[in-house]
Amino acid sequence: ATTEIQPLPYTTLFGDLEGRAVGRQVAAHCTCILQKQLDRLKMQVEDAGATQVTQIPGYKIQDKLGAGAMATVYKAKQISLDRTVAIKILPRKFMNNPQFVERFYYEGRAAAKLNHANIVGALDVGKSGDYHYFVMEYVHGLPITSYCDKHRLSIRDRLLLFTQAREGVQHANQQGIIHRDLKPS
Repeated sequence: ATTEIQPLPYTTLFGDLEGRAVGRQVAAHCTCILQKQLDRLKMQVEDAGATQVTQIPGYKIQDKLGAGAMATVYKAKQISLDRTVAIKILPRKFMNNPQFVERFYYEGRAAAKLNHANIVGALDVGKSGDYHYFVMEYVHGLPITSYCDKHRLSIRDRLLLFTQAREGVQHANQQGIIHRDLKPS
């Protein structure tokens, strides 16, 4: 047998709210908290909508690879060239913010100017419907830290990998691009 728990009415918890200033403050506070929770939930649902991208012309979305504060990244097939690519999608919460949209396009244009073996190449940037996207090479593999652990690399071998990554960052720096969000993936 299950027992259903019923919420207590405010009058039971705080007495007659209509006549008590404290009760009105508590009710206002609860309403404020609920509104903040609803706003946060709405933002999460909208962001989840950004992960529901099903079509960008010329590409077939296959899998979600990951998500961060600034974008969600998908594995996709570029239909015209029959190749696997990664597509970065700007989250809905930034789509109507001109500064974020411009920064997103700037990232794509800046990446397209780089040509280095240790930097993922930029292939396309654009908008489809409500979605701003940035297409880049897809590199299959593990995050560098996982790769090092899985293969039990020595400190020397880890440093050799780090040197390759540093060479890519140095090339970008020489082109006037500063990467502010390096991750071991």
